[in-house]
Amino acid sequence: MPLEWPFTQLTPAMAAELYDRHHEGVLITDNLGRLVYYNRRMSELDGLTPDEVLGRHILEAYNLKPDECMSTRCLAAGKPLNNVALYYRATDGNLVNALCNAYPLVENGRLLGAVCYTSEYTALADRLEITARNYARHPYSQAIDAGPDQDRAGGAVHTLASLVGDSPAFKAALATAKVAARSASSVLIYGETGTGKELFAQAIHNHSPRRARPFCPINCAAIPENLLEGILFGTVRGAFTGALEKKGLFEVSSGGTIFLDEVHTLPMGLQAKLLRVIQERRLRRVGSLEETPVDLKIISSINQSPEEAVVKGLLRPDLFYRLGVVLLALPPLRRRTADVPLLVRHFVKKYNKKLHGRVTAIEPEFLAILENYRWPGNVRELEHVVETAMNFAVSDPLNDKTLGLRHLQSAHLRKFLAKDIQASRPELRMEAVESSSRPPLPGQDDVAAAHALSGTRSARALSEEMEEAMRERLARALKDCEGNMARAARSLGLSRQNFYYKMKKYQIN
Repeated sequence: MPLEWPFTQLTPAMAAELYDRHHEGVLITDNLGRLVYYNRRMSELDGLTPDEVLGRHILEAYNLKPDECMSTRCLAAGKPLNNVALYYRATDGNLVNALCNAYPLVENGRLLGAVCYTSEYTALADRLEITARNYARHPYSQAIDAGPDQDRAGGAVHTLASLVGDSPAFKAALATAKVAARSASSVLIYGETGTGKELFAQAIHNHSPRRARPFCPINCAAIPENLLEGILFGTVRGAFTGALEKKGLFEVSSGGTIFLDEVHTLPMGLQAKLLRVIQERRLRRVGSLEETPVDLKIISSINQSPEEAVVKGLLRPDLFYRLGVVLLALPPLRRRTADVPLLVRHFVKKYNKKLHGRVTAIEPEFLAILENYRWPGNVRELEHVVETAMNFAVSDPLNDKTLGLRHLQSAHLRKFLAKDIQASRPELRMEAVESSSRPPLPGQDDVAAAHALSGTRSARALSEEMEEAMRERLARALKDCEGNMARAARSLGLSRQNFYYKMKKYQIN
């Protein structure tokens, strides 16, 4: 009896369309472990044809035990299995050194089967290595000519001059970065996710004597553990199955700068090996007894306090002392809210170029909301919000030259906006705020779009009411605190700089 295809949403034709040209081997089993799909790349890895395996149980087709097979393990566990190293012998006698990921296929709570993706070690290592090498090839002169706002395949494009900010905390970080650029010592940058750690690393490299040499960034958390050592330190032929004579990225970047992002995610064994590279300025390739000299400036980053990472056992104390000769702390955006207007204007200019926009003005209310928000995702989140708003501003049928509240698409910011308004003016309803934020819908004519944008109250009228509400709120806080501006700022949860800015903006004496 022919094997029945068990999936209602994923048809055989869809599977073939998705996976036949896939760079990874892909096989799909039903919930009993019988093979129902087998792509071309899997055939190349195993030396089998689909006709030989389809309809057979996967353990029979591969001559494996249940605990040796990713698909049967996934079916038994009912959950994904990620980045599992697997060694097995193909039908042609060759050993396959692979990295596998398996995922259960579930529909309406029923386990229908499993899909397994297989990458040969050497092929995956080559792809990661080529990406990093391409990034390391671009010298300073080419990168700077492109400008910091242009996308490139790689290269350190940012300089200290291209970093945006004017707050005291940001200026302190810039001053430390200048010291780090002049020094040959290792630099450890720490700050929350989205604060711009790689941008600072690029800027330090571009203001160092090594600026004409490679800048090579490595995200330590993004590369599977069993590939990372070979990619960083290199390999010798025969070190393991499929290993070739290859330089690692430390050797490729010698003379330049290597940036180890999220260095605390490195396994402890690799941290010890990295410590030796920093101390001795020499390394051993995987499988080699010989040492190779390297000349590197190492910049690393961590998304939490380094001391906290050491206490948690994520970072070796001795490695911390070597990596953090120069410590550079990046402040979160909520501690430099005075920089928000500068950053918004910078991103508006950037996305005017990318989106062929002509936005020349920003509504004060738009800036006010962004200044008062706490930004858990920091500058990266702010850029995302501005980019989204710019997309709608550029296509706004009413006004494509002014960025305003009606272009604000982030749901959490709209809720924050409504809460902020209603706290000072309860009579303003959520419906008015929502209507002011609603974007023009694709396919609407100008009249319908105008109606959607204005809602029950025009955007301009709402802006005026918001401005008056904010003015009253500031004046009331100042009166309650008997004219003490520092106390008034604290009562509203604002920094003194932000409070002074708002007093000047709303002309409160």
